[in-house]
Amino acid sequence: MSVVVLISSPADARALVSWGWTVAVKRKCKLLVIEPLISRAEPQVLEFLLDDEVPEEEKALAAAAETIAELRGTVEAEETPWVKLKKIRSNDLKAEVLKEISDINGQLLMAAKQRKSSSGSPKSELARSLFDAVSCQVVLARVGENGPPIHKKILVPVSGGKHAIEALKLADEISTENCIVTVLYVEPPVVQDAEEVGQNVLKASIEKANVSEGLKLTAKVVLENRAETGIANEAKEHDLVILGASEKGALRRQLFGTVPDRLLSEREGAAIAVVRAARPIGDRIRRKVEHWLDLTVPQLARQDRIELIDNLQGGSRWNFDFMALIGLSTAIAGLGLLQNSTAVVIGAMLVAPLMTPLLGAGLALVQANQPLLLAASRSILFGFFFALFIGVCLVTVIPIPEITSEISARGSPSLLDMLIGFLSGIAAAYCVARPNLSAALPGVAIAAALVPPIASTGIALGMGEASVAQGAALLFGTNVVAIILGASLSFYAGGIRSRRSNGEGSRWAGRTILSLVILSVVLAVPLASVLISKLTHPMKVSPNLSTQLVQQIETEIKKFSGARVSKIDYLTGGRRALVRVKVESAEQLPQAALAAVERIVNPEPDATRTAVRLETTLVLDSQQN
Repeated sequence: MSVVVLISSPADARALVSWGWTVAVKRKCKLLVIEPLISRAEPQVLEFLLDDEVPEEEKALAAAAETIAELRGTVEAEETPWVKLKKIRSNDLKAEVLKEISDINGQLLMAAKQRKSSSGSPKSELARSLFDAVSCQVVLARVGENGPPIHKKILVPVSGGKHAIEALKLADEISTENCIVTVLYVEPPVVQDAEEVGQNVLKASIEKANVSEGLKLTAKVVLENRAETGIANEAKEHDLVILGASEKGALRRQLFGTVPDRLLSEREGAAIAVVRAARPIGDRIRRKVEHWLDLTVPQLARQDRIELIDNLQGGSRWNFDFMALIGLSTAIAGLGLLQNSTAVVIGAMLVAPLMTPLLGAGLALVQANQPLLLAASRSILFGFFFALFIGVCLVTVIPIPEITSEISARGSPSLLDMLIGFLSGIAAAYCVARPNLSAALPGVAIAAALVPPIASTGIALGMGEASVAQGAALLFGTNVVAIILGASLSFYAGGIRSRRSNGEGSRWAGRTILSLVILSVVLAVPLASVLISKLTHPMKVSPNLSTQLVQQIETEIKKFSGARVSKIDYLTGGRRALVRVKVESAEQLPQAALAAVERIVNPEPDATRTAVRLETTLVLDSQQN
């Protein structure tokens, strides 16, 4: 563990190195002082250890070394921390500093925030970017021109958040024997017991901080409508104000939205430090994964991201164009299903617009874009019911005597269908984000069947085939969940991510993704059972029988409770052809089952009839308690 201090001037060195030294001594860890400088040449590093002499021309490092020399006499030799001073010249200071923090296992980073006049300087930008980039605890300070390294009166405003608790802990660590720390809570005077409420918050914050017993601590409640005004007024009586970072995570809001600009822009007055707690382990893992993805997966350029978002936002809206396409594609798919034409069904998949709002929903989740998610969800929901209505209307206008094999094939989805949907979502998102790969989108649309299951559901409902309708609806729902999750993963890997990592937006998006994952696990249970059944009890079929005929027989037998086709043979050795259907069931099948299969085998009453034999094997499973 170590404390890392970034300095840019002698004034920074005197204040920040003093704090860093004190914290390093109390935490019994190393101290690394870095002076970063922008340079277009190759990266150069100048290093000095604790007892090395620092040249006078290195003003910032010399001031740091002088401060350390003064503080060194205040501790015992065995308590002296390991110290190193570095001057880093590089064109990519952020990367170099992050590497140094990682190499030394940084526990705390201290950096100086430049004053308003130099807020656009490279050093100021470096401090801002590091504040959000590093995972360890961060202190961003604005010190005076000749700010004293030892403060006598420290003000710590608290509100109960984790960052304010860390601010109070830091005040405890850097305070000296004669220092007075005032813990402040600003409460609006809107209730009768406002001050008592504030005292309870202060008491809880102090207990959480677990400050040392010798700390001279004063708790104070200020009744003021605006927290900024209350803090600014109290800050005038103190030489250092330590604030907890804003929970919303934006640096400018943390500094300029918490304390009035006039207080921060004054050249004289209290020094100010903003403390951000170390990020939780989950956030650290996420950042490492994002870094690995940035290096492994080609990231989308800014213009590509803009075009992608614009296209998906437009295509995810429910409008006349969307309604017309979903209606036409459902009608085409429904007619193809009714006449049992695979080619027509495939053609309908190319017309269907449902893939776009599904990709839009995936994009909305990784962006934490709630309006886009609502628009996409509306289009998916309206599109489903509109297509379902068309499917019911088709079978009402064009009645068919029995379910076709194309319809029945969509009535028994398995876990493989979920995997197909997930991979299709990844592929579709990857292709739509890269215009040069748009030629692959029709193939993805065919693989991820969306409209045919809805049309099958409507037709099956219109015919009273509840089991087939339920299976087809399950297939559509499975595809929706899997495609959204796959698209989210693809967009995330491609560099499209929410910048509100700690805000409410990212929390609802994370909860939504978690809900979809849980839903996919729930859906996987019945889908896996179908797949296991097909693998463990494969149906043997004679090669002389058509797939359509086999599917029709299997669908008909399933209507009888507990019955399953195990084998179908087509025998031609006798006086006439024979279709032998072997069935496993818990009870003997009625004569109606044989009649139903016979109608399937011999649809034309005047044609040469094929004999049908139905052989039932009774299968009883023991019940285990």
